[in-house]
Amino acid sequence: MKKVVGLSLVMVTIGGLSAQAQNSTTFHCISSKVQTQGAKDETVFVTVARRGTRQTPPMILWRSSLGKFTPQERCKVVSDRLTEVVAQNEGKLSNLYLTYGRIDGEPVICHVGDKNSACNRRNMLFTLRPQDKGNEKKILEQMVSFSVTGSGSAVQQSGEQFYAAFGEEAERIFDTPGATSGI
Repeated sequence: MKKVVGLSLVMVTIGGLSAQAQNSTTFHCISSKVQTQGAKDETVFVTVARRGTRQTPPMILWRSSLGKFTPQERCKVVSDRLTEVVAQNEGKLSNLYLTYGRIDGEPVICHVGDKNSACNRRNMLFTLRPQDKGNEKKILEQMVSFSVTGSGSAVQQSGEQFYAAFGEEAERIFDTPGATSGI
């Protein structure tokens, strides 16, 4: 009898986790064919967000290596970091902003919870290539310009620093019926 009761409790807990997982957003690194400027298809690694059976269009395309990290490795690490950030926010994307800064003199993209925060080692998502120095705002704008219609959310300015409402754009995609593909 004890074993049955214990098993029932485990099943209830698993059921609760399953329901919670349906409402949580996770990020994944997948390979995807994209069209290049020459109208030729290219297979690249992309970061997508998933919630239940819904998936966003590619949010970040990974084409370049950095140091010893391949595009696939960079994609996987950043997708895992984004999933962790959202998990710490109870599975929600609200209040997830991206911004840019420097860590050890290198240009980086990081996540912040408000428009008064800056990049540091704890919130860094990924390092940009050295040749991207000075183009951080443009890269950030490109990152948030994903959506079904091709128009992204505007990059918001707070003083001299720019913040992109990364989470809000993904939430709009999840909340629009038929706007996301099934997995």
